[in-house]
Amino acid sequence: MLTPMRTRARPPGSIIRRPTWIPRPPSWAVDIALVVVVAAAICISISVAPEPDSREPDATAYGLGITMALLLFFRKRWPLGVLLGTVLCLNFYYGMDYPGFFPAIPLAVPLYLTASARSLGWPVGFAALWVAFPLVYRLLIEPEPVLTVLNDSLRDGAFFGAVILLGVVVRSRRAYSAEVAGRLQRAEAERERVAKEMKVARLVQDQFLPTVLPDLPGWAVSAYYRSAREVGGDFYDFTEMPDGRIGVAVGDVTDKGAPAAMVMATTQGLLRADAPRLVSPSAVLGRVNEVLVSNTPESMFVTCLFILLDTATGRIQAANAGHSLPYLSTTDGVMELRATGMPLGLMQGITYEEVETVLPPRSRLLLHSDGLAEAHNGDREMFGLPRLIKVVENCPRSDNLIDAALAELDRFVGPEWEQEDDITLVTVERSPTEQFARGLAEDVAEAG
Repeated sequence: MLTPMRTRARPPGSIIRRPTWIPRPPSWAVDIALVVVVAAAICISISVAPEPDSREPDATAYGLGITMALLLFFRKRWPLGVLLGTVLCLNFYYGMDYPGFFPAIPLAVPLYLTASARSLGWPVGFAALWVAFPLVYRLLIEPEPVLTVLNDSLRDGAFFGAVILLGVVVRSRRAYSAEVAGRLQRAEAERERVAKEMKVARLVQDQFLPTVLPDLPGWAVSAYYRSAREVGGDFYDFTEMPDGRIGVAVGDVTDKGAPAAMVMATTQGLLRADAPRLVSPSAVLGRVNEVLVSNTPESMFVTCLFILLDTATGRIQAANAGHSLPYLSTTDGVMELRATGMPLGLMQGITYEEVETVLPPRSRLLLHSDGLAEAHNGDREMFGLPRLIKVVENCPRSDNLIDAALAELDRFVGPEWEQEDDITLVTVERSPTEQFARGLAEDVAEAG
């Protein structure tokens, strides 16, 4: 008969961080502020740049300046159009013989916008024409001092070059930010996909791990499992045989996560299917190995210990496919139940040694995975098999051996321990009253 087993939940380890939002002004407010600032700067430049023999600035001149500023409302959608419109306005301004104010403000902004949004051809071309045309005009058509002309041309060219380079830097930064955002988005999508796969794998694992333990008269069975990740590769199982014996299996799949959970589920399914039919532990492991060799990735294999227990006599048969050796504790001490065999899934044609022994009254058998013995504390010292053997030796018969082993592990690793591997523990203990009851039955039979 099977009774519900106790489960131990591991506290969640995820940390939820709340984002901190920094308020940003609305885009329309930024647009209006930019247009107002540029319009004011252009109007000031017009008013303080009088020239002899030029027209006095009037409403048309200021209107052209404000028009160039208003074009900035369209800078995000049509940056090249803003640049073309600004150049046309400037040419119209100079064509009407208004004062020749320095065109840095009205031309620098659209040059920067175009360079930060598109290729360099248009802004570089307009900047070159704007510098070269006055240079030719002032040297050849209406000659001026060469040094003055060169000084003004170098000043304008350097300024426009710096503006264009700033636009290139901003564009590169935006491209980098977009790439990072894309990577983060893809990483988040991948994380969600992996989380879904982990959920499915966890569901599969929960379906295969026993939810009840065998209730055997004269025997006590306990089990404990804790994965190092969301899903793990360790497993244990109990199988009722046709002749009344109980099959006990403990295994460990190399690797962790969803692939290990899938291989674990496959191995358990094979054990449950083949054990009642083949009966012999060595034959069961041999059959499971043949199937796994053809259906398991080359980098993965399974260690497994399979035991058949006759609850009436205490006789056990065991075969081991490279798994951690079980410990048998009796009144005479602790001994290893040793049987040789390679892990499952490595190569075909493997045979497995089978050993037999008897669990006397007041004895108990510990089956375990390597996650407990190979745990490390903060000083990188390993828990080790000798420490585990001492726990088995010193644990009183009235105490639960699994609780004692976990308590010793907690003392060894400390509160800040981060689990490295799955931990699986199964104990099978024969009651001390078994011998008394059998002796009483024999005495009654002889008296009769």
